[in-house]
Amino acid sequence: MKPYFVKIHPAAIKDLDALYCHIADVYMAPFTARKYRDSLMEVILALSRYGPMLAPSQNERLIALYGPGVRTTTYKKMSIVYLVADDTVYVLRILPGQQIH
Repeated sequence: MKPYFVKIHPAAIKDLDALYCHIADVYMAPFTARKYRDSLMEVILALSRYGPMLAPSQNERLIALYGPGVRTTTYKKMSIVYLVADDTVYVLRILPGQQIH
């Protein structure tokens, strides 16, 4: 199977930046923040290989917000919300897992 393109929506980039700043500033742990962000980006980029294989979410709230076919995957306590269309994975948001369920 050929890899998919991964496009990250500006809202997801904003989520990632806010998470980084929160860890770096509130917990005074810039190294940990950078490491967490980098690991999260690895998971996001890996969606080019496995993202389309995950089943669409059955969560009614997510479907209402992002449309049918919305999918999620997790990294630690964060949920990555994305859609797959044609040959592209669109990362829409990166949210704390408790906001999803």
